[in-house]
Amino acid sequence: DLGLSATSMATISNGKVLIWAGSSATSFGGHTYTVMTLFDPATNRKSKIITTSKGPVQTINTDQEYFCEGTTILANGNVIVSGGQDANRTSIADANGNWSASSNLNIPRGYAASTLTSTGQVFILGGSWQGGSTTPKLGELYTPGQGWKILKNVLPQDFMTNDIAGQYRADNHMW
Repeated sequence: DLGLSATSMATISNGKVLIWAGSSATSFGGHTYTVMTLFDPATNRKSKIITTSKGPVQTINTDQEYFCEGTTILANGNVIVSGGQDANRTSIADANGNWSASSNLNIPRGYAASTLTSTGQVFILGGSWQGGSTTPKLGELYTPGQGWKILKNVLPQDFMTNDIAGQYRADNHMW
C-alpha cells in the first residue's frame, strides 16, 4: 500500500511499473503536481522515491494534474499522459520515472481514449468530461518531437456510445 489515491500505472520498457496518483498522495483536484513511485517486481523494490508519512513517493511537478488522463506507452517505452484534469496538458515519463512536460493538446479533453499506432504516433479521441462538451473532441495525432495535430475528419460521434448523459459521457474513454 503506497497510500496513493486515484492511481494510474503502466509497465514500462525495463519491466518496472510506474505508478502515479491523480495529484497529491491522498486526494485529487486543485493541484498542479502529482506523486509517483517506480516499482520493480523482479526485486520487489520501489525506487526513485521520497519517503513520506503516506508511503514511498516522489513528487512530480510538470504543471499537470494526472486525474482522468489518457495514457499510452510510446514505441521507445516512455509513457505519455494526456489531458485529464489539466485538459490540454501532456507529460512524458521515461523508463527511470523522470517526467517532463510535452506539447499541449489542441483540444482540451479528459477521459479520452488514446493508443499507440503502428507508425509510433499516438492517436487520441473523445474526452468531453473535461474542456467543455460543446466542442467536438475530434481525433488528434501525436508525433514524437513534433507535437499534436488535429484530425479534422475523425469525428467522435462515429465512436460514441448511447449514454443517457449524451456526449458528456458517451465519449469517455470511448467505452
